[in-house]
Amino acid sequence: MEPGTFPTDKVVGGFDFVGDDYDASSENPDINTAQPDPDPLDCNGHGSHVAGTAGGPGVLADGSTFDGPYDSTTHDNTFRVGPGVAPEADLFALRVFGCGGSASTEVIIQALDFAVEHDLDVVNMSLGSPYGRPDDPLSVASDNTVKAGVVVVASAGNSGEANYITGAPAAATRALSVAAMDSIATIDVADFTVNGETITLQNSNGADVAEPITGPVFVLQDDPETVEDESLGCTPEDFEGAQEGDIVVTFRGVCPRIDRAIIGQELNLAAVVFINDADGSPPVEGPIPGVDIPFLGATPEQEEFLVAADGETATITDAGTVPNPTFRTLASFTSNGPRNGDSGAKPEIAGPGVSINSALVGSGTEGTRLSGTSMSAPHVAGVAALHREAHPNWSVVHTKAALVNTAEPDQIVDYSVSRAGAGLVDPQDAVRTPVVAVTGPASASLSFGFAETERRITKTQQITLRNHSDTAHTYITRADMDADAGGGASVRVHAPRVRVPAKGSRVVRVRFHFDASEAPTGFTPATGNVVFSPIRPVFGGSQLSDLRVPYVAVPRAISDIETRPGRVGADEAEANFRTHNRSAVPGTADVYAWGLEDRREGLATNDVRAVGVQAFPDDDIGVFAFNTYSDVSNPAVNEWDVLLDTDDDGEHEFAVIGFDIGPVLGVLEGFLGSFTVNLETGEIVNAFFAGGGLNTSTVLLPFQLSDVGLAPDSDSDFSYITGVFSQEGLAFGDEIVDGVGHFDAFSQPVETGAFFELGPRERIRWRAGINREQLADTPVRGFMIVNAENHTGRRQASLIRVNR
Repeated sequence: MEPGTFPTDKVVGGFDFVGDDYDASSENPDINTAQPDPDPLDCNGHGSHVAGTAGGPGVLADGSTFDGPYDSTTHDNTFRVGPGVAPEADLFALRVFGCGGSASTEVIIQALDFAVEHDLDVVNMSLGSPYGRPDDPLSVASDNTVKAGVVVVASAGNSGEANYITGAPAAATRALSVAAMDSIATIDVADFTVNGETITLQNSNGADVAEPITGPVFVLQDDPETVEDESLGCTPEDFEGAQEGDIVVTFRGVCPRIDRAIIGQELNLAAVVFINDADGSPPVEGPIPGVDIPFLGATPEQEEFLVAADGETATITDAGTVPNPTFRTLASFTSNGPRNGDSGAKPEIAGPGVSINSALVGSGTEGTRLSGTSMSAPHVAGVAALHREAHPNWSVVHTKAALVNTAEPDQIVDYSVSRAGAGLVDPQDAVRTPVVAVTGPASASLSFGFAETERRITKTQQITLRNHSDTAHTYITRADMDADAGGGASVRVHAPRVRVPAKGSRVVRVRFHFDASEAPTGFTPATGNVVFSPIRPVFGGSQLSDLRVPYVAVPRAISDIETRPGRVGADEAEANFRTHNRSAVPGTADVYAWGLEDRREGLATNDVRAVGVQAFPDDDIGVFAFNTYSDVSNPAVNEWDVLLDTDDDGEHEFAVIGFDIGPVLGVLEGFLGSFTVNLETGEIVNAFFAGGGLNTSTVLLPFQLSDVGLAPDSDSDFSYITGVFSQEGLAFGDEIVDGVGHFDAFSQPVETGAFFELGPRERIRWRAGINREQLADTPVRGFMIVNAENHTGRRQASLIRVNR
């Protein structure tokens, strides 16, 4: 440790729990074994950036450290790096990552223990993994840290808009989970002109384009013969064929965005264009160290123009500054709720997290722009520190409540509770409010959870309002519901107004009601805020804000469909069925050949009951269906495998795999894909979106028959085995389904593919063929009729045996 480098007046303590070379994901014990060090020097930059946002003092334009005053005059100064949210806070650096790679649960818990032992006020964790649960070990450790008197703030995750993908440890009930929004009001732009036609691109790094830049356009192309996607421009090799002075067009993907700009500078390109894969332009980067060439951001809608410009000559000119079209919107990457497993209310609050300028490690006095919920979390952690300073005698639960209660939904465009919690953090209102609204033992939101019914659901929970002031406060109550909330739901506050006495508390009951007959089927969350508006909005000379308690309910209107067979003789070539929907909610019946059956094993989300297959020969489509004993919030948390032997040699030539589509793009995204894989080459030969929905016991994996070598003029029978593997850790277990299934897509042993829509209380009769000769050669158990709209579990599939 160099003398004077640690501790300092700002970073007053800390510890390196791992060492530079540590990577928990490595198989090398020299790397995956932590090497603790008393000096938590940052060699990656992520931690320094986060710390600067939470509590950095600020760097003035001349490179000197700003030492205040931190008041209404602060912004009269010009900064290289602005002050953090709590610029006079003491910082502790608890390092749990090496210079790269991942961290372990054990190490992070050690850091939380350190925070408790050293009586820290606030812990910020800009880290996590998707599909967070309240019983995740890090969630439990975070809850225990809060119980010990430390506010825990954590990033919600960067996995995007899929439901149930918000992460842990932010999933902890007592932790404060933070989403990210775009706080950049204006952006620099440049015109990009080809053959007299012009589009306007984002000047992401604010490069000097006062003088026009002209050059040939070179669009990177993916080589289908390689595993890598060369169109992304992640390595210098991807730029093969580009010449000095070219304007190279790249696509968003797995690597850091600025890598393309750095490579472009090294190759002496004229400019690099980066096409976003989400709505709007990519995040603003700001100045990129060592990069002078323009790094231009394009929207997905501009891709066609840019790709068509390949080989043409383009001119880039300055177009000034324009309003940022994504200003005050939620970041495209911010992870969506509700919480995996129990549909709890997460995330709970939002903070600025797009193109945030903060400390650049190793630069001395420079800053850099980064984006992510890693950047939004320290904004909220800083506010928590300000609140702890202003109210040292309040409990940490009430500090969390003050931040959530006073958040501003109106500051977020297209706001929704499931992605932004109560809204954008408001430092001033959080510190000023004398009253907080708390739910349960340690939360500030209402989680009514997931529930299924074909009739009605009514649930009641309580909100406790606690007044810390010497003056009574009276509030008018109401319940607001988000515009995108599902039908059939209502929320009512039992008391239209409530008076909270000085230094006292009052309890208010909130009722959630759901009528299945008025609701659509499928995923229909009801989200919104219970709002308490002060009758006298001025207190102590300051304006009091409304108090908000976000709520989340995930009701599911279900059908009650069952299929029963008529009498089928051993030699009959047709079976008769009666299907009845006993519910007032409509549903469907989808016919498969029942191939496999498995016993209940008590697995949380992947306990398979039955597997079937259907085929549509004229459309060259097949579908595998899984029915599980248990339900799963989002089936993308598991890998659903079907291995096919199509030539009867005892070896599996192909696989149909249900998996999150994200790893193909580099990150988990929370949407289940159905991938056909050639097991001999490892190549993904086709992909579809999988079926089944959310909060389900049904997963449907479509595939193309010809992709696995099945055709009418060849031997079209095959055998298959299946398994389901949890991606949530060893505690959830893996499922290997008993037995071997058989089917012939072009000479079906039982007729599949029929699909029926049943209205409320409707009954139908129908028939399906049985090919007795084929049944002897390609044995199946019988018919599997999938009812995806039924109650989760075994009710989602009727299994009907056929005697052979």
